[in-house]
Amino acid sequence: MNDYELLKNIISQFKDKKISKQYIIGSLVLLILNKKIFKKNEDVSSFLENILDIKVPTYLTRSRTMMVAKVCRLMNDYSNSEIESYRKKILPFIIPIYDQYLNFDFTDSKNIKSPTNLDAWISGILKNREDD
Repeated sequence: MNDYELLKNIISQFKDKKISKQYIIGSLVLLILNKKIFKKNEDVSSFLENILDIKVPTYLTRSRTMMVAKVCRLMNDYSNSEIESYRKKILPFIIPIYDQYLNFDFTDSKNIKSPTNLDAWISGILKNREDD
């Protein structure tokens, strides 16, 4: 799944009001780790502060995985109404990025190592959670 398909999938799911907290967290993880969407770690930090109201200390901006861990930890404790409000904030952010990808030539893009099948990845998380 290329970035275009990933964004298309996330947008279609985010438009659905019955989206799970785990899916939103998983989608954010994929977005944050994607170096085409966020070229610099500072861009991720700005996104987290401006869209999700999560302030990231300077030392955390050196590592995307540390920022992901903070997002996951915080969002896991959010109520459903808070998650819904963030869903509404994230969607307008993603749509312009998706529009930019409509004209992008993916045949020349480098293969970035990231989970490629979002549904399988989220299903695995949910299955592990049910086993606990």
